Amino acid sequence: MFDLTTKTEGVLATFDALVDDARHYAKASRAPNTRRAYETAWQQFNAFCSSHGLQALPAEAHTLAAFVAHLAKLGRKPSTIDTKLAGVAWFHRQAGHSFDTRLMSATVQGFKRQAGTAQRKASALLTDDIRAMVETCEDDLKGKRDRALILLGYASAMRRSEIVGLDVALGGDGGGYIEFTNEGLLITLTKSKTDQMGDGQSIAIPFAEGELCPVTALRVWLDASGIEDGAIFRGFKNRHTFDAAHLLPTRMIAQTIDRTVKSRAKSAGLMQGGRPISAHSLRSGFATEAARGGADISMMQQQTRHTKVETLLGYIREADRFGPRNASRRLGL
Repeated sequence: MFDLTTKTEGVLATFDALVDDARHYAKASRAPNTRRAYETAWQQFNAFCSSHGLQALPAEAHTLAAFVAHLAKLGRKPSTIDTKLAGVAWFHRQAGHSFDTRLMSATVQGFKRQAGTAQRKASALLTDDIRAMVETCEDDLKGKRDRALILLGYASAMRRSEIVGLDVALGGDGGGYIEFTNEGLLITLTKSKTDQMGDGQSIAIPFAEGELCPVTALRVWLDASGIEDGAIFRGFKNRHTFDAAHLLPTRMIAQTIDRTVKSRAKSAGLMQGGRPISAHSLRSGFATEAARGGADISMMQQQTRHTKVETLLGYIREADRFGPRNASRRLGL
């Protein structure tokens, strides 16, 4: 006899399994860094709600508006607040709740209007700056690492997450690997911000003449450190001993790239007057210097992998700010 109940239960079990799979795929659709940012935002939102006796899930509009005001009072930038709200919204939608943004949007817009939304961009580090920075690198293992990191980051225009994610060879747990060739260095990124599906992206860095060759600097670092597999860029067990015996087995974190770039820039005297410098200064410096050198959009895009041409056009405009295309030169002054 046909058992309708058993068949129905089987269909429902299959459906529940499909729903679980869908949630898993939805979670995987976000890059690891984005997921971490969203998880942090959700934890902070939960803590805020708990301390004020408010319901976090689902949250009402006035709760979201109060959270925005709280973040503003803490001095958070508009871009940071946007990220926090995106995280809260994502967790709501994953839980099957709608996300009411009406009052929240008015609060955010009011805050942005009052605080101003102009971002303080990282200052571009150009080739002369890079030269000054690598000249501060000592001949010990830390100096060799920093030299390779700065030159490679500059010539490849990689993001800091991509730099720390590099492994010596295919098969590591990072986001890319390298291959030395007769012409230079080939970097294959298996995961990146603009390649969420993992199709793979390649960056070629040819040998350069002189002391600023990033390929040579990387080879020197790997040979001196004895690193043959796993993460390329690593930290040290303490802050005073920089030899292979005190090298950590784990990869550096992205924030350490920032600290390294800032430290070398400061030692080179490049941070006077509060000049904003970060790891992104290497990437923006590449685009600016390449534009000044006559590189066209396609050449730059091949290295930077920008998906929006408008971003690269911004670097070109900045590089040519005082150049022959400046309209003020047509005034006859």
